Amino acid sequence: MSRARIAAFWMLSCTWGIIMTMIGAIGAAVFLIMGHRPARVGYSYMFVIGQGWGAVSIGPFLWMSEGMAKQTEMRLHEAGHSIQNCLWGVLFPFIVMTPSLISAAVNSYAEHHSRWFERQATKLGYKYCDF
Repeated sequence: MSRARIAAFWMLSCTWGIIMTMIGAIGAAVFLIMGHRPARVGYSYMFVIGQGWGAVSIGPFLWMSEGMAKQTEMRLHEAGHSIQNCLWGVLFPFIVMTPSLISAAVNSYAEHHSRWFERQATKLGYKYCDF
């Protein structure tokens, strides 16, 4: 992972993707105050919170249940959503996040992960994130 890519990720997260980055930063601050310590996943920071609920990416911050955090594919997939925030920017909440949350709530795992925004997140995570 090059420094130039890390710098570009954070520059895009804090400009074009600022909406989700600010929301994620507020959540991250709360989790830090509560004593949770993040781990780095790709360019993002992951907080492991509780068990059995799943995972969500809010800008460059990943919040994952213990079970999900142990799965490399899920960590990379959620990190891919962070990259999508850089690509889609202020449109991310409308084009990716909301449809993803709705799909996860009403579809089976296989149906959910067949959606274009989920496939894109997985591809981006595997292509750009290593740990």
